[in-house]
Formats: sequence, structure tokens, C-alpha cells
Amino acid sequence: MRTQLLTTLSVLALSLGGIAACTDVVDDADEAELEEGSDDAKTDRPDLALTVINADAPEDAEIGKVGVIKSKTAWKAVFGTTAPASIKFDQYWVAYYTAGAQTSGGYSASITHVRLSDTGKTLKISTRLDAPGADCFTTQAITFPYAVVKFKKPASPAPTTSRYFRETKVNSCSQQACPNGTIVNEPTFSPVGTGNEQCEVADAHCLTNDHNACPQLTPLPPTFCPNGTVRTVPNYIASADGMECSIPSVHCVTNDNNACPQWSPLPPNWCPNGTVKTTPGFLASADGMECSHPQVHCVIDDANSCPL
Repeated sequence: MRTQLLTTLSVLALSLGGIAACTDVVDDADEAELEEGSDDAKTDRPDLALTVINADAPEDAEIGKVGVIKSKTAWKAVFGTTAPASIKFDQYWVAYYTAGAQTSGGYSASITHVRLSDTGKTLKISTRLDAPGADCFTTQAITFPYAVVKFKKPASPAPTTSRYFRETKVNSCSQQACPNGTIVNEPTFSPVGTGNEQCEVADAHCLTNDHNACPQLTPLPPTFCPNGTVRTVPNYIASADGMECSIPSVHCVTNDNNACPQWSPLPPNWCPNGTVKTTPGFLASADGMECSHPQVHCVIDDANSCPL
């Protein structure tokens, strides 16, 4: 319904000719129309002054695109709310950029340049997505970065075409986020697409170098796992100095294979477009210990399908 409304409004604006300046006009661009890389600005007019607008996210912020809003009605179509009174659409236009769904926090979207081509016929908008590096600490939640700015409405005749540019900058956080500790990375996996495929990303931990900030571990008693094998996997807890301590989790794995379920082999076509990787996993065994039950991941081979 939303797409039909935007399409209908654009058609009306084109058909009404000279009345278009007072009609709802929204120029939307999907992923295919976003040109990768920064605009060279070789023959462009100077940048237009931009004012950041603190607005709620567009209703379809999960889709990566750029759009231009030229009326109050168009604003409501995009944001689902009434346009701020401070935006006078007879004097200003609004540009918005949604970077799409990202798998963690730490992302920031911005509109870096808005300018007219030398002829004034093309409106050019440049955007940037700042992404956290592998050494950054981020919330493990899906986020939808976006940016909204206003700029002076171009003088008549208005531009007839638009071009949108996108670049991504990956920022390192090692020195800022962990100045007095040591960064270690552990792999994490998140689903992508509708099949078994997953993306593998690094989950960074800032380990304190002060052993006094961590609990003092008591050695395991000799009777802890007399009939099994002790195995450990990485685990982290908060340290007293605001960083983390490496406190491995300990498992007593049975030596009796009959106490564990019999695993069926993976089907041959289980991971046709990826690489099978395993991470440690455990479940209770029939003899009161644990079974080693590795978690299996189909890591997609096409890295471009994963968020940065």
C-alpha cells in the first residue's frame, strides 16, 4: 500500500506540470539506484548548507534508500507523522537516507553532501554509513540507522533528475574502547536469507590486564570428573575495572559414547552456498555428565551478503 501511494503521488506530480510545486512529490531510490563510492564533484556547484533534523525513523527504515521530500504530504507518506512546523516547504526540501537493517549497534548514517550539478539539472546527494570495526563493542541487536536533513530549495528551474551516492567507512575502536586492556575476538553467527546460511562476525572482548580485578579461581577438585574428560570453552564476565575477565566454562564430557545420542550425518545439500563450521556445544549425557555436541553453522561464502 505504501509503495502504491508513493508511486501514485509521483505520477500525479508529473502530470500536473506547473502545479507540481504544490503537489506531493517524493523521489525514492532503492538499493539498485544507490551508486557505490563518493561523488567526485568535479563539475558541481558548491555544497548546499545542511541542517540536521531530529525526526523519528521513516516507516520503512529497514530498506536502504535515499529520498527527497518536497511537501508536507510527502513527509507524512514517508514518516507517518505531521511535518515539523519549522520546515517551510516553499523554502526548503528534505533529504533522508536509510541504511537498512544492520545486525548490531555501532552504525551511524549521515548525509554528507547535497549539491547541484554545474547545469543545475541534477540534484546530487552523497551519503555515508559508518560501521563498527571487528574490535568495537556493540549491542547485539538489529538497528536501522538513518539520517534526515533539510536544505534550501533550489531556485527555478528545479532539477529534473537526482543521483544518489553511498560509501561505507569501517572505524576501528581498539584504542578508544580498550585503552588499558587486551582485545580478543570470538566468532558469532547470525542468520541471513531464508535458508541455513549464516554470517560470521567477530564479537570483541576487552580483557583487563589487572588480575586483581577478576575473581580468584579455585582449582577443580580431583573428583570433579573422574570418569570423563574435562573440556573448557571461552567465556567472559565483567571485571571490577569496567572491562572483562576471561573465565572459561568447564564441562565434564563422558567417555561413554553410548550415553550420548547418535548423530545423523548432515544431508549433502545442507550447505550448498557456504562453508560448514562448528563451535563447541554440550548437552546432558545419560550417565550424569555431558556429551560434546558441536553446533554446526553454514557460513555463507558471499561476504557481500553480510552487513559490514
